[in-house]
Amino acid sequence: MTAILASVLFAQTHVRTLSVFGVNGDGELGRKWANGQVYRRDSWGVASNDWPLGTRLRITNPHEKKTVVVTVVDRMAKRFSGKRVDATRAVWKALSSRGYGLVRGVRVRKA
Repeated sequence: MTAILASVLFAQTHVRTLSVFGVNGDGELGRKWANGQVYRRDSWGVASNDWPLGTRLRITNPHEKKTVVVTVVDRMAKRFSGKRVDATRAVWKALSSRGYGLVRGVRVRKA
C-alpha cells in the first residue's frame, strides 16, 4: 500500500525547470499566445509543451519558499527542450528574487 501511494504522489509532483519567458520581455510584447491572448509586461501565465492549454499549475520554488498558481497559455519552441515551463516576467518575479535565468528543482503539478 505504501509503495502504491508513493508512486501516485511521485506521478502527481514533477520536478521541472522554470525559466523566464523572454529574458528581456521586449521581443515578446504584443505577440499572441496560443490561447489568443496578447503578451504584455504584466501578463500572468506560462508556456509548456507538457500540459494542455488552459491547465492550471501550482509552481513551487523550494529555494525561496514561494508558490504560485498559473494557467498554461502558450507553447514553447522545440529548441527549448531542456525547459519544461517558461514563465512570464510577472510570474518569474513572484517566484524568484533573481532578475532572470533558470531555477532548477522547481516543483510543478496540476493545481
